[in-house]
Parts: sequence; structure tokens; C-alpha cells
Amino acid sequence: MSDLAFEQALARFNDEFRDAEEFGNDWMPDDGWYVVILTGLKKGVSARKDTGEPLLWWRLVGQIDDEANEKIHGKEFIVGMYSSSLFGLLKSQARVLNHGLAVKSQQEADVVLSDAVGKVIKVEIVTTTSKKNDREYTNCYIREVINVEDAFPQNDENNEVDG
Repeated sequence: MSDLAFEQALARFNDEFRDAEEFGNDWMPDDGWYVVILTGLKKGVSARKDTGEPLLWWRLVGQIDDEANEKIHGKEFIVGMYSSSLFGLLKSQARVLNHGLAVKSQQEADVVLSDAVGKVIKVEIVTTTSKKNDREYTNCYIREVINVEDAFPQNDENNEVDG
């Protein structure tokens, strides 16, 4: 793309940029239940601060699907940050994403998280106050995978549609 074409595209979207609502990775929906489409997964390795040992991490991102609520419909947020320092959380959330079947290894959990992108899930957002430091923490718990195929059956020989 030429510089002129880029400049024209910048000018074309200036109003939309100005009017767009700003939110960062720290934004979380209010406490409650939400239908979410999983839109992305980033993963990597970093060093533990205390020991320098490798630390595996996964960041699962979702987008709220609530057409009745324009304020939050389509907003993205971090559904979960999982790491090898808290395998219990990773195992429990991977089990839900795996339709209730336990995952037996971190490799299997990695595959489950990777395969989850594009799935529709139901989550619960819960804010709690820590007894240790009196700070509030907001957590997202994956409660269910919604089987979209059941909600919208395919038209095949066994499922005729009148028309």
C-alpha cells in the first residue's frame, strides 16, 4: 500500500477512532453471567521472578455476545490467565472446556485451550476481597461450553425444513 493510500485510510476512519470506546486488557465485565465467544489464545514461556526457572503461561481472550446490551456487546476481555505456577486452575478450566473430561497432562491442556478458540461459552464473573491484603480481585470462571450445533441444527436428510 502506498503512503497516500495509507493516509487516505487513516483519514477515512478518523471519526470511528475518535468515537470508539477505550478499554484495555484490565477491563472486566460486572459480576454476573455472560455468553462469550473465545476469540484468541496467546501462550509463551517466561522466567519465574523468584527462581529464574521457566514459567509456562496462557492468556485466553473472549468477546461478550449480548446483542441486547449495546454497552458491552462485542467487548473483549481476558477470560483467563493460566500458568504453570497454578496448574490447578488450568486443569479445572480445561476440564470445563473439554466437556467435563479431565485433562491428564499440560500438553493435553494446551491442546484443549488451543481448540477452544471459536467456541461459545458461559462464564461467571465474580469479585471477591482478599483476606490477606483487603484488595478486590475479579475472576472469570468458565462454567459451560454451549453447543451451538444443538441450538442451530444443520439442514440434512434427517432434519427437513418446511418451506
